[in-house]
Amino acid sequence: MYEDGFPWIKFIILTIPGMVLMFMFAPTLKWKFMFAFSVPIGVGLALAGKSINIHKRKGDY
Repeated sequence: MYEDGFPWIKFIILTIPGMVLMFMFAPTLKWKFMFAFSVPIGVGLALAGKSINIHKRKGDY
């Protein structure tokens, strides 16, 4: 999909606003830190075309 590697520009453009919004609207410091780690992971997985599906069905590789 990406011949030159991972799309770092898209990753930065999507991650920074997501982290800022989560820091603004998270109710406690615990949630702020949890969102700060989960936003880059989620954006990275989405851009890489991966999923975190842990339930493998018959025939899935």
